[in-house]
Amino acid sequence: MSLLDGASDPGQGNQGDGNAGAQDLLGTPKAGAEPQKVAEPAPLPEWLKGLPEPLQKAKSLAKFKDGTHVENLAKSYVELESKLGRSIELPGKDATDEDKVKFFARIGRPMTADDYEIGLRDAELAKRLRAASFNAGLTKEQVKAQASAIAEYEAERDKLASKAYTDSATKADRQLREEFGAQYDIRMEAAKKGYESLYSEGLRRQLAESGVTNNPEFIRVMSDLGMQIKEASLVRGKPSSDAPRDPYYDSMAYLLKDR
Repeated sequence: MSLLDGASDPGQGNQGDGNAGAQDLLGTPKAGAEPQKVAEPAPLPEWLKGLPEPLQKAKSLAKFKDGTHVENLAKSYVELESKLGRSIELPGKDATDEDKVKFFARIGRPMTADDYEIGLRDAELAKRLRAASFNAGLTKEQVKAQASAIAEYEAERDKLASKAYTDSATKADRQLREEFGAQYDIRMEAAKKGYESLYSEGLRRQLAESGVTNNPEFIRVMSDLGMQIKEASLVRGKPSSDAPRDPYYDSMAYLLKDR
């Protein structure tokens, strides 16, 4: 027994292993043991033998070993060339402006920002969206989808705003009816008179859009103003003289001087 093989005899091996145990633990073959055979590589196809050695070892060419290797190789090359022709390479860090323009054109960006189809009511928003989309290289389909999403949001927002406006007017009307009682129609007519006397048409439009005209407090103030204007016009009466009247007495300053 060897001093390096442990407790067992390296020459014994297992039954049925043949020469499996015909060496010691350091790999030294036992005298008379048959050397292990090394598997030889498969022979190269004849057509590969004529290629340089690096190509002979290329695994991608190993599949072309049947009788139609040249035809199959040609088909593979044509398919690869077709795919390369359709492929799009992203511009690198050193890409020029011309390279970027070509890339954006290949992925579907229009020639100018005005070519985007954007159906938005806000002209300024549409203008900015076109410019930003063009600079980012977005396609017409992408921008159209974005514009549609914005338009849907605006429609939903307007619908909610309209409902809120109507609800506000209904609530204010209910409150004023309770407050004015039998004088409701008279007070509301006075509010309209005071409102139209104090504000121009442009300002009235802005106030209406802001929602303040549905505010009970605002309507109450306009009603008081209208009632005072009515009372002032009754007290003033018509001038007894045919002389031209001073415009001051028909102005809002005169009507409101005692408030």
